[in-house]
Amino acid sequence: MIPTLYLDAKLDKQLRALGRAGKKAVLAAERARSIIATLEAGKFSSIEAGPLTKNGEQRIKGCLKYDL
Repeated sequence: MIPTLYLDAKLDKQLRALGRAGKKAVLAAERARSIIATLEAGKFSSIEAGPLTKNGEQRIKGCLKYDL
């Protein structure tokens, strides 16, 4: 379980724009929404919510980066 889930105020607008961009972009937006919903519901741990990237996120300590 993750202690904090931060969603930027612009995220919803960006996901809507991504959903209009094309087939692969729509799939990525749907996957992002699915991961967010899973994390918000607290059903799974942050690692079980979706596939993580191989490199992770180096700029933000303790941040997880998902492969969409």
